[in-house]
Amino acid sequence: MKSKIFNYKFVTLITFIYFTPNYGSADILYIDTNQTSNEIKLFQDYADCLGEKLVVVPNAEKREFFSKRGQVINQVKAQKKSLELKFEQTQCYKQGQCTYADRWNLLCNAEKLSTQCSNKYNVIRQLYLDLTTNNGQLPSRYHASDLQRDLLQISQEVELVDSINDQGQPIKIKQPKYNFTTLVISGHHYNSGSGGYQGEVAWLDEEDAVNILQRIPPLANKIKSSIFLACKPLLLERAQQNWGGTLFPQVKLLIGYKENGYAHNSPEGNRYVANIIRSHSAAMNEMAEIESSTADDAQTQRISEIFSKNFTPTQRPLRLCIVTPQKTLKTLDIESKQFKAAAKANKDKSICQKPKT
Repeated sequence: MKSKIFNYKFVTLITFIYFTPNYGSADILYIDTNQTSNEIKLFQDYADCLGEKLVVVPNAEKREFFSKRGQVINQVKAQKKSLELKFEQTQCYKQGQCTYADRWNLLCNAEKLSTQCSNKYNVIRQLYLDLTTNNGQLPSRYHASDLQRDLLQISQEVELVDSINDQGQPIKIKQPKYNFTTLVISGHHYNSGSGGYQGEVAWLDEEDAVNILQRIPPLANKIKSSIFLACKPLLLERAQQNWGGTLFPQVKLLIGYKENGYAHNSPEGNRYVANIIRSHSAAMNEMAEIESSTADDAQTQRISEIFSKNFTPTQRPLRLCIVTPQKTLKTLDIESKQFKAAAKANKDKSICQKPKT
């Protein structure tokens, strides 16, 4: 019953999206789980070069809030762990005379510390509990429910544009504010369970992200490429299941590290992301051919060349997944030794190519 009620909310919205003229924009949706400010700046430059829009979720204010909160959580967790390890070294614990549940007070007694000691430990314990649960406190991380709320709001935003009516008179009409053709997800990728992304800002299970996007077709139906800035994001079975043609009917290209990625916001990571963007820009100029192609060997070679010439041999391997018309993934791993660019040549190269008209 819940899913049916949810779907009814979108009927008017979806009808509106589908029957409004498409003005050909190619906007970028960036989901950030780890406060990747440098990467965001690169994609903003890319969007500006193309004359399109970049939308980052969560927004800057929320990223700042959750990032600071995440740093506090990590500090408190480190203090908590340090105290627990200290307690485990006491004779009381080693001889089985102390219960772990009473470790805070027992540690103070074992070390003959002041009566304020237990209060200090209890403060840390309570702070940890408050930060990592929602016992009437502010949320500790940006979660799937927050993402769903923000994406739904974005999908409903409209803008007025100039048009001409049947009588040839100029009028203003409403159209969707965004037309997303590229999805970017950035963060630390984990492959346990159903996989997901995490960082200072957010914890996001891949399955949750997929389910949310499925519920908001206006955001998913125009996506033609997805870029995953994380470690090993394109394990084939999961990539096929989560990010293939079922979720994004028009998707043609998935891009990510083959193995572990560089640290976010590091100089090496920034250079790698810039090269992905340069290659993506050129590849997008081939999309018309990709849409009508069967992803044959000649096309695969062409795509490989586009990326290889923008990366240097010292950079980490890249994985591309070309989505065939049959909605299967054709994997193309480009090893470091196949990269052909010189670092100096890339330094002053534009981050994008203008789309072909």
